[in-house]
Amino acid sequence: MDAVLAVVIALASEAPGRLFLVFALLAAAYRWGLRETLLTAGAAAALLVLAEILASSGARALPALVPAAYLLLLGFLVGYLMERERQFRAETSQAKTMDRALVARELHDGAIQSLIGLEVHVDVLRRKAPEGSPTAEELARIQQLLRQEVVNLRELMQQMKPLDLGPEQLLDVLAESVDRFRRETGISASFVSDLQNVSLPPRVCQELARITREALVNVRKHSGAENVVVRFGRLEGGFQLVIDDDGHGFDFKGRLSQAELDAARKGPVIIKERVRSVGGELTVESTKGRGARLEITLPESHG
Repeated sequence: MDAVLAVVIALASEAPGRLFLVFALLAAAYRWGLRETLLTAGAAAALLVLAEILASSGARALPALVPAAYLLLLGFLVGYLMERERQFRAETSQAKTMDRALVARELHDGAIQSLIGLEVHVDVLRRKAPEGSPTAEELARIQQLLRQEVVNLRELMQQMKPLDLGPEQLLDVLAESVDRFRRETGISASFVSDLQNVSLPPRVCQELARITREALVNVRKHSGAENVVVRFGRLEGGFQLVIDDDGHGFDFKGRLSQAELDAARKGPVIIKERVRSVGGELTVESTKGRGARLEITLPESHG
């Protein structure tokens, strides 16, 4: 980068107007790659030489080759650096995805299986203990804790797994998440949608899947709900994801928009950030002791 800065200073000292060409090179490097940046640099260099030829009938064409060479060098350096940065980011992202998948697999094959085996062993001991005895009650408590930790680890494993899905898989993934939640927690849960297909970008689909999982985790950990319903459909001007439960509700009563939630510092923080990241709007309706309703609305422009 020091070499790039030196070339930029040299160009600017020759003629400040040439910085415009430098900006063109930087834009080409940022938007494309090394090849396109070199082509842009070549065009800029040719423009400089042509300008000198037209201005002095060729008398000053040779000196113009110096800044032209600067431009070609700058194009190469900037294009190369930007291309290497993009490659590095792609490799880093891929490495992180593989690491998360490996950890998720280790959780499933290691810690979760060990806890399940321990829970089975504790269950055998509990059954052998005299019914109603302090020993049986303590073993039952330990067994329940082990079951809870298995559920926690499975949720963590699902969150760590790479989530690569598009609009074609979104409905199936949402239905599967709700069904898994029902099986693992015993809480009555259902997924409702009358859509046959979804026309949302993959990134938005991925965030909707993560929002649903996060909302279900919150229901299990904090709401005390016995029933939860997840709905996904179209509204006029957009799409809407709704999560309804009959639990304790939030620590407020009424219906608050995302702006009101932010101002009052209420509502699920992670879900608010995920909704904001895809340009959506979160509304939370809560009644203490009677449950909560999360509405995530996405504008039609996403479709």
